[in-house]
Amino acid sequence: MSKDVSKGEWRPYWETGLLIFSGDKDAMNEDGGHHGWDPMWYRGIDDSEMMLYGATYGVGWWSNMYNLKTCFGIDFAPGHKIAFQTGPMFAQQKDHCGGGDGMFKGYLNQVRYDFPLWSGSKGSSLERFKIFGHVLFEHFLPGDYYDTDRPAYFVRWQVDFKF
Repeated sequence: MSKDVSKGEWRPYWETGLLIFSGDKDAMNEDGGHHGWDPMWYRGIDDSEMMLYGATYGVGWWSNMYNLKTCFGIDFAPGHKIAFQTGPMFAQQKDHCGGGDGMFKGYLNQVRYDFPLWSGSKGSSLERFKIFGHVLFEHFLPGDYYDTDRPAYFVRWQVDFKF
């Protein structure tokens, strides 16, 4: 089933928000237990895939952090949406967990495209069945909180089924 995206209604939008991740300044305490914010147990991954996988593999904890994010997007056809998100991240206190001497963690930038792949015809027994997906690209540019200035990248393509 193909759709003509040129006949869609273009609806731009803008959002901004402040995310605050609390937690102990140390990601691990003396007995090996985690005190920091662990995104593995977060109910959604709307904010960042890189945050989720960074903590899972032990390369980053996102505790004691402020993230001021701004998102610009456009819905340009039914089910089609592209969004650009960026924002600076700051540590709530100097804890030197990142190896650097500052509180500026860096910028997290994202581009996401959501699109439909297939949906059941209205009135048919498959009306509730839908297949859709998204492509996500993330770029993290570290600040003086870390001991490196090497950027990190993440790309994911996902297909979802709804019934």
